[in-house]
Amino acid sequence: MHAALIRALFGHECSVQNNQPTFLQALRSGRVVLMDGAMGTELMRRGLPDQVGSAAWNLERPQTILEVHRAYVAAGAEVLLSNTLTALSAPSARAAAAQLRAGVALARQAKGERGFVIADFGPAVALLSEVAGALESACSEADAALVETISTPEEAASIVVAVRAKPLLVSFTFLRRQEELRTFTGLSPADCAAWAQSAGVAALGVNCGKDISIADMREILRAYRSVTSLPLFARPNAGTPVRAESGWVYPRDPREMAEQLPLLLEAGVAMVGGCCGTTPEHIARFREKLNRCFRG
Repeated sequence: MHAALIRALFGHECSVQNNQPTFLQALRSGRVVLMDGAMGTELMRRGLPDQVGSAAWNLERPQTILEVHRAYVAAGAEVLLSNTLTALSAPSARAAAAQLRAGVALARQAKGERGFVIADFGPAVALLSEVAGALESACSEADAALVETISTPEEAASIVVAVRAKPLLVSFTFLRRQEELRTFTGLSPADCAAWAQSAGVAALGVNCGKDISIADMREILRAYRSVTSLPLFARPNAGTPVRAESGWVYPRDPREMAEQLPLLLEAGVAMVGGCCGTTPEHIARFREKLNRCFRG
């Protein structure tokens, strides 16, 4: 990946507007910024079929997307991820472009006057060259862009030029392999952090993962910090799901996850949220725990 190009495109900070700090200023403020939780699993609870990409509902059921976003805002989330994780895997460029624009617009509508919107993408980018203009347009309405659930730097590379002047965040996903924490392609957390430091991305994160606990995420974050001074963030999932008659069931309840949140705070996160299986109740519990931790 071309580290110099990323630094040129993302190594800046925008001005303060409406007395609200920019996203990067909030990230570097010394307090912990609270993100939202899962979107896809929330939509599955509302009837999204397994085989349908969640971004399709930006057009088909926008009120449902707004409902989920607003539930996270009510729970205390300051950062909303747009429902665009699957948009670049849409069946056509036209559909992808429409899903991208609608997804960022819905998140901004739900956010209101305060807080931030991050344009969210996964590593599947088959339609990227065909929708570069729509991607740039959608990202222009966001405060930052995130490429998440990646296993190699190359999976973020194709987003770089399209999002242009937005702060770029990257988030790797891990599993345990022979007692070591590795990405699915075999990179160590230190490998990922060394790349992120040289590339000049705005922040480095960890999300989801296979059978990865919050304690494992603390280990990953500590390995990151040993290599990089970048702001760090974490989005744990609610455990590895099991299939039940009612759908996928995630084992980690909101109270349990909130009680383990200090493990991530001790590792120096600047931002925290939830990944697969987490709900507005998880985020509300995170909000309560953060408030208690930073009051006393």
